[in-house]
Amino acid sequence: MAELTRTWWIEGVHGEWPATVGGVETSWRIFNAPRPLPGSVTWDGEFHHGIFYAAIDPEDDYATELEERCISLDGHLVIPIEKEEVVEWCRAYYAAEYPKDAIDVTEIDYEDLVMSWVGYHEQFKKNPG
Repeated sequence: MAELTRTWWIEGVHGEWPATVGGVETSWRIFNAPRPLPGSVTWDGEFHHGIFYAAIDPEDDYATELEERCISLDGHLVIPIEKEEVVEWCRAYYAAEYPKDAIDVTEIDYEDLVMSWVGYHEQFKKNPG
C-alpha cells in the first residue's frame, strides 16, 4: 500500500480552507491530489498538491476503502493549521532552542514564522503515525 503523506493548509498563506464546500463536516478527512479522487464529496479547488479534492465522511460505509484509494492515487491528507498554532509553536520552539535570547515572535514576519514551522514539520509528512 502507498504511504500516507500530509500536506498543510496554513491560514494566512493558502486561500480559503477547502472544507467550506457544502455538506462537508469538520470531522471529515480531506484529501488533495493532481488527479480526481473518490470520496463522499468531491470538488475542484485551489491548487495545492493538485486541484482535486475529496472529503470522506468517517460514517461512510466505504470510508476505509475511499481513504486507501485516495492514498493510492497520490492523494495527500490535508491538515488545517491556524495562524495562532504557528505563532504559539514558534514561540515555544524559539524559547527552547534559544533560551538566552529574548525572541519576540510578534516582531517576526508571519511568513518567516511559517517557514520555520514548515521546515521543522516537513520531516513528519510521511508516515505521520
